[in-house]
Amino acid sequence: MRILGFECLNMYTRLEFLKRTFISASLFSISSCTKKNRYSFYPDESVLDYNFSKNISIRESDRIVFQGDSITDSSRNRTISGSNTSEGLGMGYVRYVSEAILKNNTGKNIAIFNRGIAGNTSGDLLARWSVDCISLNPNVLSVLIGVNDLRYHVTPAEYYHNLKQLVDQAFTANPNLRLILAEPFILPNINSYGSFIDNFREYRIAVRMVAKEYGAAFIPCYNALISHIQNADYTKFSVDGFHPSALGVEILAQEWENVIH
Repeated sequence: MRILGFECLNMYTRLEFLKRTFISASLFSISSCTKKNRYSFYPDESVLDYNFSKNISIRESDRIVFQGDSITDSSRNRTISGSNTSEGLGMGYVRYVSEAILKNNTGKNIAIFNRGIAGNTSGDLLARWSVDCISLNPNVLSVLIGVNDLRYHVTPAEYYHNLKQLVDQAFTANPNLRLILAEPFILPNINSYGSFIDNFREYRIAVRMVAKEYGAAFIPCYNALISHIQNADYTKFSVDGFHPSALGVEILAQEWENVIH
């Protein structure tokens, strides 16, 4: 009886062990799927050929915010919190576009802010979105982000998820927001270009999908730069493959001016 009792107890222990193992494995599997589904992304290749034709009209007392990374930041003086100052707008495309907007809309009491920060990813934007976007009460919002996500190996799915979060929060704060989304870009002279190119294509698809879904105006940065490049002399447009040269900045600024009236 002792032996039988021991065997029964031993069998019970084994069954309990298997039961607990099965439950633990199931919970882990559910948890993993939940995390994966949180960043689910199904690239729609057709958006690469979608005709984005929406323009943005500037109106009386508009508050315009430019958001992004170093390409938007462009050595701006971050201690300046006010609008329309040359130092606060930086030395890149934001300054060119802002000067054109202010020149073409005199007397409309327009306020333009540059809140780009060098090195930022889409996740970094999310972390400071309330302070550096929502609190500025923009009527017009322009976002160019993604090259650092690419460099730091953020998945296209997470990048897509972050973009949607940024846009959702902006539209929740102002349902009448006029939105401009720009695609990130890299050129073949960037270090390790081959390791980035597959994800880069999906990044371009992701930002286009968000722009299409939310009815945003769209800036095709990559296409604009590539269309000007002849004989593969990429350094005229970017020394390192992702920071635009003076010529690159002019091309990008023109793309924004093409959609802002």
